[in-house]
Amino acid sequence: MMLRKKQIAVFIASALALNSALAEQMGVLPEIKVTESVVDTEITNTQINKQAIQRKQPSDLKALFANQLDAQVNDLQNSRAGNDGVNVRGLQGNRVAMSIDGVPLPETQENKLFVALGQDFGAGNSVEPTSLRSATVQHSGSFQSLSGSVSFATLEANDVIQSGNVGGFVATGYDSSDRSIYGSVAGAAKNENYQGLVLTTARWGNEKGNNGKVGGEGDTRTKPNPVDYKNSYVLVKNAYRLNDQNQFKLTFEHQQKIKDTSLLSNNGSSIDRAAGEQLSGFTEDKTRRSRISLGHQYQNDSGFINTIDSNIYYQNAMTQNYRERESIRSSRVENGKYSNKNFGISSNFISLVDATIPNAIRYGFAYHYSHIKSDLVCSTCSKSLTFDPVADTKQSKTHFYIEDEIALNNFTIIPHLGVLHYRLNPSKSGYVQAAAQHTEVKSQKQTVFLPKITLAWKMNEIFQPYFQYSRGVKTPSAQQLTSSFGNTVVAGGRIIRQYAVVGNANLRPETADNFSLGVKGKSDNIQYHVVGYYNKYRNFIDSMSSAVGNFNPFIQYHNLDKARIYGVTADAKWSWNNFFISGGLAYAKGKSDQKGKKSPINTIQPLKLKAGLGYEGQQFGTDIQLTHISAKSNKDINGKIYNPTTSVNIIDLGAYWKPVKNLTLSANVNNVFNKKYWNWSDISYFAVQSSSASADRTATLNKQNVDTYSALGRNFNVGVRYEF
Repeated sequence: MMLRKKQIAVFIASALALNSALAEQMGVLPEIKVTESVVDTEITNTQINKQAIQRKQPSDLKALFANQLDAQVNDLQNSRAGNDGVNVRGLQGNRVAMSIDGVPLPETQENKLFVALGQDFGAGNSVEPTSLRSATVQHSGSFQSLSGSVSFATLEANDVIQSGNVGGFVATGYDSSDRSIYGSVAGAAKNENYQGLVLTTARWGNEKGNNGKVGGEGDTRTKPNPVDYKNSYVLVKNAYRLNDQNQFKLTFEHQQKIKDTSLLSNNGSSIDRAAGEQLSGFTEDKTRRSRISLGHQYQNDSGFINTIDSNIYYQNAMTQNYRERESIRSSRVENGKYSNKNFGISSNFISLVDATIPNAIRYGFAYHYSHIKSDLVCSTCSKSLTFDPVADTKQSKTHFYIEDEIALNNFTIIPHLGVLHYRLNPSKSGYVQAAAQHTEVKSQKQTVFLPKITLAWKMNEIFQPYFQYSRGVKTPSAQQLTSSFGNTVVAGGRIIRQYAVVGNANLRPETADNFSLGVKGKSDNIQYHVVGYYNKYRNFIDSMSSAVGNFNPFIQYHNLDKARIYGVTADAKWSWNNFFISGGLAYAKGKSDQKGKKSPINTIQPLKLKAGLGYEGQQFGTDIQLTHISAKSNKDINGKIYNPTTSVNIIDLGAYWKPVKNLTLSANVNNVFNKKYWNWSDISYFAVQSSSASADRTATLNKQNVDTYSALGRNFNVGVRYEF
């Protein structure tokens, strides 16, 4: 039996939705008209669309994810890392992979101990919000992440052109959270076979605010240290359609951030034994990321292969950290550098099978190669300090997969099998490993199978239950395998103390078995999604402290036995005559298990509730949102920490107005009543476990300095956007 055109459209549409990278790039090909879809989207995903991004005007990822229920950005206040990464349902850091247009973003610093040594970088600083058409949180395991990942997609020419063949926009705005101003300009053009886009954004600002009131110098200061920063960004896209089936796309992206900080809060503190106390100090941090990619899309309703999406890319990301501290005796200058160069290629295929039971077979491969280098130099230290915090490491990942979407009327079954083979090859040439007699540097390779199955039952538009199981993996990073720092304290010609922080070449990959059971639905007035999840983890990687030989402490990464995180997320929206009411909740719990000893997982966030009311019209809109965040219970914390969190209710307001067709004015006021509170995701790394050195030991959280790490008080942003 020949497949009807409607069935072909359904399969292609659901296929594109299930492959987010392809879905974002197919906008320039001829549009496929779809009247219904077997699987509306990757059923466990949540997405922030371009309209929400433009109205909220986020200055960074922290602001972009501020209204999400089970995804939020950890921002390490009073450090140089800034937006460290995204916390998704209790996992954060490099366990939550991030990518942009299908290209993996660089990793964040694993061990906060290196904050003191000028090796401080956060992956969340690699994204410019004004360039985004969407940010998608994917709640399933994959070859890149354990249980969740975040994929960003940049704007396309069609997003900028309002009508005709030429278009663009000019936008500017002010954000009181860091007293920043930005300017963004974009232009696009197209004809029958070509589409092009150019976008550039510049942003100038200062330190991110908090609720600290004490200024001055020294450890009594609770206001943020003074900061001046400048961010610049360029995006260029060119797409050419060779014929009705083939299109090529060339993308170039470049971002640079420069941040200068005056270390007022460190004045009076000890630099080292030789230098004494700090009189003044400052840092200069530079972050750069450049990416070029070439994509090819093929689409044909006939033949065995109906869709091909391929992409080849090269990305160079680098962070440079400079710190200088002056004392009466001398000065101490540290230079740190971290480089991550990536090359990759991927191809995804779709074949529609003409059979009694329609099938859409998806299959493909991805290859990702990275080269990581890091070094730290302190030539002015009392003892010259020059070493590599991690070994010069080359890593490759090769992934193959195949899945089959089987449609049985309104019931869909999607079995999936993937296989990942990875290799890490650290160089031993010129690399001096701390405590080398107790550890080693060696290569690692392994193959991991990644099954997945999705069951979706579309009873009707308003009631669509589903079940999904997925296996996820997080391979050990170069930092976890080869990180190295150590010191030997000598007095009177004899060793009085030795300590070391080192990697572990024998680490196994972290794995997860993820189960989701949910129901979603939508109608002309109502849309909702309720899901319960249960995720089991094995071989969690964490650092553990012990005494080995003369080294005390001897801190090394190890695999923990197992862990589990479970919870529920629900959200709903009811609309009528442009008015809407919305609400939702996110609740998670979890434990780790090490040799029968159960402990809380510190990265799990407390209960969050949201409720909103608003009006969305063509020319005007406004909304008010209440967010309730519960306190983090002490019984849910593993380790010792001064816990300042309390239950808090936050009110946010937003509005937009279009006085003329192409002009949009936006304004948002956050934390209207100026509540003082603490985001647990921002301070959880202070919970120093008895067996862990993952916290930043260069600073402590206590009653005297706790306001330093408080969240933003009342803040606002305003913006103007003109489209032509």
